[in-house]
Amino acid sequence: MLDQLPADADASLPWSVLLHDVAKPVTASKDRESGSIHFYGHEKIGAEMAQNILERLRFPRKQIDEVVQAVRCHMQFKDALEMRKATLRRLLLRPTFPLELELHRLTVSVLIGGWTCTSSWSNKPGNCNSSRRCVRLCSMVAI
Repeated sequence: MLDQLPADADASLPWSVLLHDVAKPVTASKDRESGSIHFYGHEKIGAEMAQNILERLRFPRKQIDEVVQAVRCHMQFKDALEMRKATLRRLLLRPTFPLELELHRLTVSVLIGGWTCTSSWSNKPGNCNSSRRCVRLCSMVAI
């Protein structure tokens, strides 16, 4: 995903990309019936791990807070269409929302093989539920 970073990316975005799934190995579990692998709670544990890593590297407090928030909240976009308006409004008004949105765009791009959101959410959807979800969410909320 790092090769898909925009040239003018926020300094916290590469670190958010690198650390957003850092806890997957720690949280991996296998469903006994289906054999599916799950990563329950990886975003919460990953946020703690990201904070520890960035503090050890002596990052500025503001950047640590931004990256930790992006890691902690990166799974919330999947639930955006089901959120109450007040919850969605809080998500959109978070100071880290632009960073979280860019992280989401990069993640979606990788998941569906190259589709990338444009700079606004009113782009044309790709062939994926995630991209349609972004476009539908944009039509619900004026950014």
